[in-house]
Amino acid sequence: MGLLTPGKWASFEGQIATQAAADVDLDRAQALVGESPAHRVAAEAIANHLWEWDTRALLIEGFSEAAGALISSSGMPNKLKGARFLLQLASSPSELLEWETAERNVYLRAVMTDPVLVRAARFAVLGTVEEVAGGVG
Repeated sequence: MGLLTPGKWASFEGQIATQAAADVDLDRAQALVGESPAHRVAAEAIANHLWEWDTRALLIEGFSEAAGALISSSGMPNKLKGARFLLQLASSPSELLEWETAERNVYLRAVMTDPVLVRAARFAVLGTVEEVAGGVG
């Protein structure tokens, strides 16, 4: 995650690396998603709905709505697939090897140009229970 999320977020990830999920400061994670109004709107939408996302399907669908404006503006061609991609990247990146190479590259390019997407997805993953976010699939 560090390469895609430099600075304050990378420092935050280092601080929480050894913490239990219940001990992660989600308010700090929310604040670190981004500084622009669009970033803050997405982070707030994620925070307001985390408790609802108690299955993988609800996590993907809910995240696609909460971060939908960011996903769409990044150039990702499909908001729901983009959400799934981002959540896999944030929770279990090895799952991305199952994606068709050309499609995976399209989504990776969007992430490389707009890293707020990774921070938003990571925030969503940190805020959901391990059984839900531990492999979006």
